[in-house]
Amino acid sequence: MQRANRNTGEKSHRKIPPAPKYAQDNLRREVRATLDSCEVGKGSVPLYQACYDCGIILLTLGVQTFREEIVVNFKPYQHIVTLALKHIASHPDKAHLVLPRLLSLQEQVSSAIECERIRDVITALWYGHTDDSTDMELELFRYLGLKHGGDRTSMGKDAVRLIEGFDAMAVYDMDVRIFSKILRNQVDQGFWKVRTKLRETIRDLEKDGKSAQDIINYMYRSQDAELLKLRLDSSDVPLIHVLLEFHLERHEILIAPIIKEYRTADAEFRTNVNLSSFVRTNLLQPTKKV
Repeated sequence: MQRANRNTGEKSHRKIPPAPKYAQDNLRREVRATLDSCEVGKGSVPLYQACYDCGIILLTLGVQTFREEIVVNFKPYQHIVTLALKHIASHPDKAHLVLPRLLSLQEQVSSAIECERIRDVITALWYGHTDDSTDMELELFRYLGLKHGGDRTSMGKDAVRLIEGFDAMAVYDMDVRIFSKILRNQVDQGFWKVRTKLRETIRDLEKDGKSAQDIINYMYRSQDAELLKLRLDSSDVPLIHVLLEFHLERHEILIAPIIKEYRTADAEFRTNVNLSSFVRTNLLQPTKKV
């Protein structure tokens, strides 16, 4: 072990020695079992990973009540970082090693929780509307009306909060970004079905054991595949994020002239025909022979 420099009085900053491998394996198993029993993350990989890292830190600090404190708590993913920060106060000698990581995890968990809240609203709106002829903006206010019993003040405040949440989380989550564009009539509702089909296809291919590179090569022509592999290699986001972003870019280019035409139409027409219906009709029109 490195000693303090006797001449300068500098202290050693050597990290805590890692536990033996069998002990590390036991820690990992205990943390996974606890998080799985609480259904932490609901399929959110970043949220699960953040909570997992916190669990490892807690057990490394010797917090034997980790499982009990997390399992009995109603919102384990909100509680876990706070729990870790509380216990670090009892270990000042180790604080400088884990505190920066815990503060980073706290921010990640907060973002993931907000993302889950927004995604729950998206699910309610999408499955609550009858068909693509209903504007999603109208569906949002119908949803808020039911939620707040028609109280316009509460509806307005909640609408502002939701829109701000959409804007903040669109940076991190492709589903939120897509739905936010649908809500603002920047993209037609038909693209949400493209998103759903793409997710199902990726899930099936992953079940067949295909890697991200294999999936890209299987689904795309060589020029697009090379671009997508380059984007994937240069980022730390999941494959589905890269593919959804790619399809969204192409779709926006495709419908840009149609949206421009729709926005120049008179107000009466736009009242009777919503954007999604207009885009669908134009996309389904047969190509004119020159």
